[in-house]
Amino acid sequence: MAKYTHQLNCYYGIFYSADKADSVLNKLAKTQYNGLNENDSEIKVDGVTIFSSLNTDDVDISNHGFIAVDHMTIEGPAHGSPTDASLAFDPRVLVKTEEDNEAAVKIITDIYAAILRNTRGKKNPTIGIRMGWQVMACAWDDEESS
Repeated sequence: MAKYTHQLNCYYGIFYSADKADSVLNKLAKTQYNGLNENDSEIKVDGVTIFSSLNTDDVDISNHGFIAVDHMTIEGPAHGSPTDASLAFDPRVLVKTEEDNEAAVKIITDIYAAILRNTRGKKNPTIGIRMGWQVMACAWDDEESS
């Protein structure tokens, strides 16, 4: 049985369920953010690293995809058990982080707007696609990480 490292992390970006991942990322194909049009990709925009990720680890955590600002991630400590994972922070830190990273917030807002522009009026509703902060359970297979 694989051994996992578990962590709670807080990300700033755009979040969606795994079943919407291809649809969401495909909407960026004809935009300046087309480098994000597949899972686990990364681009730099005006010196800001933006990445996409699809969490499909089969370790009892929900499957989800997201596009986030790399340097705005707030990481919790790594643990060997999901029940031990924790993340403690003062919510004012989130507000301050947004204020200190105005350019990154603008980029995420622009990506979100591009996704919505390319979604409205189509069969794929925008329900379930959100922008902002989200704390997520993360797990890494220790054997794959080494």
